[in-house]
Amino acid sequence: MNGNLLIVDDTPATLKLLSDFLLAEGYLARPINNGELALRSAALEPPEVILLDIRMPGMDGFEICRRLKEEERLMEIPVIFISAASDLEDKVKAFQAGGVDYITKPFQREEVIARVKTQVALSRSRQEMKRLNETLEQRVCEEVAKNREQDFILNQQSRLAAMGQMIHNIAHQWKQPINALSIMLGNLKEDYAARELSPEGFGETLKQARSVLERMSATIDDFCNFFRPDRGASVFDIGHAVEQALSIMAASLKNHQIEVVTSVAAGLRAHGYPNQFAHAVLNLIANAKEAIQESEMADGRIEIRLVEEGGKGRLTVQDNGGGIPEEILAKIFDPYVTTKTAGSGIGLYMTKMIIERNLQGAIEAANRDDGAFFIVSLPLASGEPMP
Repeated sequence: MNGNLLIVDDTPATLKLLSDFLLAEGYLARPINNGELALRSAALEPPEVILLDIRMPGMDGFEICRRLKEEERLMEIPVIFISAASDLEDKVKAFQAGGVDYITKPFQREEVIARVKTQVALSRSRQEMKRLNETLEQRVCEEVAKNREQDFILNQQSRLAAMGQMIHNIAHQWKQPINALSIMLGNLKEDYAARELSPEGFGETLKQARSVLERMSATIDDFCNFFRPDRGASVFDIGHAVEQALSIMAASLKNHQIEVVTSVAAGLRAHGYPNQFAHAVLNLIANAKEAIQESEMADGRIEIRLVEEGGKGRLTVQDNGGGIPEEILAKIFDPYVTTKTAGSGIGLYMTKMIIERNLQGAIEAANRDDGAFFIVSLPLASGEPMP
């Protein structure tokens, strides 16, 4: 079937003539001789194109067309007006009513077929475009939902990884004070057994123990503050955030005998989320530490530098852990991509999201000398940092 047509004309001869040659061309043509019946027929089974006479008793073609255009299901159906009137005023009224074409009686068979064929093709193209748009909208919604779910999963995994990292670093921070408490308790036990424990000695040991416990408690506070979500975007000191990240990793780096060399310019400020930025720096330092451990480098070294360059803060983190394999380098920030045997592939992905999405900065990775080289750029901001 070439097309589903509705022909509306009050003249039986015209209806038969149009129906016969359009049927012969493979169209399904429904002849209707009055306006009310035409509207009901169109509503029952919307055609692809309507051929509509203007001069009819009761409801004329202009009114029929206007009422079609008021119905949401019918408003996009192309209407071709057919009339013996060829004056400009009728043609203008036809197009103002919503018509798309105008054929003057007496018409030629070839002209009618050509105009109908064009409007059927356009109608089908519009319907196909509408269908594709609806399908596209649905697919976009599905992809957005899928990406949100993926982001939620990645965020949850990142939080779990951060908690694991926090516990690991607390263990390193507490190792020395726990050993000190153990020695103090051992000394108290020995002094008591030898009857050499004096009130003064007991008081001094108790004072030292309390001091150690206060430092351990302060460590917990520092870690909690570090991993606490930011209350909102603010101006912050970039160097201070870098130092925060280093303080969290300090004990772990020392226990693994990894040297840290820093050169941090003072007074550089950015606008954003300071705890998130410090967390991103922590990820880069932890990544460097793990790379050095996996490479079994005897003299591990991490260099951290912060400078102003081109109106931006430029932070670099470089290690001597052997670098990133070339086949992975281009996708190192993709989720679940890792160079480590037991890595999750989440840390660098979340670091990129924090730097680029939340801080409007940029991050890139390269190999330099005998290790990986990460560059973070942040737009500088004016104003005083929040306390």
